[in-house]
Formats: sequence, structure tokens, C-alpha cells
Amino acid sequence: MAKPRLLRLRGGLMVATTPDLAASAASATGHAATAIVKSFNSEGIAFFTQLRTPAALLAAAAMKDAWALAGTMPDDIRTSRSWTFLRDAHLYLQLLTFNSAMTTIFIATHAIVSLQMGMGVSERCHASSLVVMMKTNFAFEYVTVRASFMTGLLAFTVAQALRARFVLRKAKELSWAAMYFMLCTVSLLFAYNNSKSITYGGYLGLVREWARLTREMLLSRATLHHPMPLVFGCSFALGVLCTLRVLFRTLFEQLDSDQDGKISFKEASDFVAELPRRLWRSAAGQSWPSQGI
Repeated sequence: MAKPRLLRLRGGLMVATTPDLAASAASATGHAATAIVKSFNSEGIAFFTQLRTPAALLAAAAMKDAWALAGTMPDDIRTSRSWTFLRDAHLYLQLLTFNSAMTTIFIATHAIVSLQMGMGVSERCHASSLVVMMKTNFAFEYVTVRASFMTGLLAFTVAQALRARFVLRKAKELSWAAMYFMLCTVSLLFAYNNSKSITYGGYLGLVREWARLTREMLLSRATLHHPMPLVFGCSFALGVLCTLRVLFRTLFEQLDSDQDGKISFKEASDFVAELPRRLWRSAAGQSWPSQGI
């Protein structure tokens, strides 16, 4: 028989025990520590609802403002490539905001319905915390709604900065000041999100995780009987291609100073040499003669 030994507890109380009893008590304590889980079904529903509601408001605002600058162009805009590009960039960002917000709404709604109906997710809602439950059992939905909502919010804020510059263009210093203050909001949102990020190491890490999970989901579903992942891939590739073409064409127009359809070495070197001055004039709120912006 194992020899009893004395253990001192809190308050000075001494109890006699044996190695077998001590091992059993330690095992029971470990099991109790790992078994402290509960259902986070209601918390999960609240989480997705709290993102779906502002995303709906953001989508409505983006569609209302998307075409605000797409009307009849004034004379000082029609002849300026830079002003036209700024107006088009505003529309592009507003549409990006709408798409991101709609993604948030759709994914959040699907997750809420799944949680409410308990369609094979009741046992998956048990975890030690809400974040653990989300990352373990709702990783795609959790990452997608967060990344999409943040992307839409940032794109909407940048679009508003461009709109302020466009609408107040006749008051040059005031328009630049308004744009800079709006961009301050963007940088503040980035800094706050990255300093208080719950998981994935900030906004860029969140977007990388969203891209990884989305790729895995699409590849697992890409078959001839499920063509939507293939449609997504083709549409995304064409969208990126068209965007790059616009950016390269705009850069080409900036480099081609004599408008002869060709870029000489002198034109490229002059553009690079003048680039710091261009940036300084832009930061100071002064228009560049060839740009008008």
C-alpha cells in the first residue's frame, strides 16, 4: 500500500493523501480545465448581424454616390486627362465598395441562417471563446465578412477624398486640404485596425488569409457540374487585366509629353527627374500645367 503523505493547502490546512489520489486529482483538474466550453451560437449571430447592418448602409451610400461625378463634364474637365482619370477612379472605388459590402451582406446572412436553423452546426458552436469558435468552424465566413467590410470602408473613404478634390477644384488649396483630411481618416483606420487586430496580424494579413481561404474553397468546388468557380476565375482575371491596361495607358500618356505616340529615353528621364517636383507641387496644392489637377 502506498505510503500517505501530508499536503499543505491554503489557510494552513494539512491533509493526508497518496500518490494515486494526487494523480487522480491532477487528472480531474486537467479535464475540468479543458472541458470549460459553452455554446456561442447567439454570440455568433450577433457578430454577423453587427457587420451586416452597417454593410447594407455602406452599399446604399456607395451606389448613391457612384454616379455623382458621371454626369455632363464641364469644359475644364473634358480636356484634362488627369481630371477624367480622377473621376473614373472615384467611380471605380465606389463600385469596389458596393461589391465588398454586398459580399459582407451575403456571407453574413448565410452564416446567420445556418446558426439560427442549426443545420449541422449546433455541436460546432461549442468552444472556449467566440474567436476560437469562429476560427475553428466558421473560418471562411469570419475572415470574409471582416476583410470585405474593411475593404469597402477604406475604398469608400478614399473615394470621398477624390470627390472632395473634384467638387472643390476651383478652390485649389481648400480642395487639397479636404482631400488630405479624408486621407488622414484612411491612415487612422489602418493604424487602429492593425494595432487592435484580433487575429491574422492586421488588415493585410486578414486579406491574405481571405485570399487563401477563397482559393481553397473555389478549387474544391471547381468542376464541370459547378461552373461558378470557373466563372469567378475568368471574371477576376479579365477585371485585373483591364485595370492594368488602364493604369499602363495612363502612365504612357504621362510619359508621352509630346503626344507623338512614342516614349523616348529623354521623355522618360525628364519625367523621372521632374517627379519629385510634381509630388511637391501636388502636396502644396498647386496645379501642374500639363495636368490641370
